[in-house]
Amino acid sequence: MIRQLLFMMIVCAFLAIPVRADLIQNGSFEIGVTIPGGHISLPSGDSTSITGWTVIGGGVKVIDYINTTWTASDGVRSLDLNGYYATGGVAQDISTIPGNTYNVYFDMAGNPDNLPMIKTMEVSASGSPTPAGSFSFDITGKTRSSMGWTPMQWTFVAGATTTTLQFMSTVTGTYNAWGPALDNVSVVPVPGAVLLGLLGLSAAGIKLRKYA
Repeated sequence: MIRQLLFMMIVCAFLAIPVRADLIQNGSFEIGVTIPGGHISLPSGDSTSITGWTVIGGGVKVIDYINTTWTASDGVRSLDLNGYYATGGVAQDISTIPGNTYNVYFDMAGNPDNLPMIKTMEVSASGSPTPAGSFSFDITGKTRSSMGWTPMQWTFVAGATTTTLQFMSTVTGTYNAWGPALDNVSVVPVPGAVLLGLLGLSAAGIKLRKYA
């Protein structure tokens, strides 16, 4: 009876917790500088062209900020994480709670204009004990108007109050001007992890009370 009562109290308390909104700012890259043509190339370290995001990599034109070059997954804009023969990526700082689990959702495709056929990228979170996630996309049969955007998910455990979420192309070599495409990024806490933690604490409390 005591166990059931505690369980119901915890569930009610959990349901009373407000659902937190997406932690990512400008996840579909719609807010940014004017793109006069189909796309513009951005340098490493640029933290103003795409609101909320910092461009990373090693080079002058490490990613392409896409407007009308191809069809986006959400809205109009998206990214090619390879620029002008350079491998790049983007990063954003988000507020996290150490030890809590977070789901990262994003849509992936690939620049269909040239090799390699398999576009690859890594997703990582600074300070997290979770290893980087590796993702790939096959551009076979894909075109600029039919990109084949595919939903992806990666989960990490936060190690600090601020986490830098990073998306980085791993396409290198001769064809590193045609990389993985990224759009529709979001990060949300995993509420079930909080509930399981509360249930674990309640079970421990019951055991201590029983054998005290």
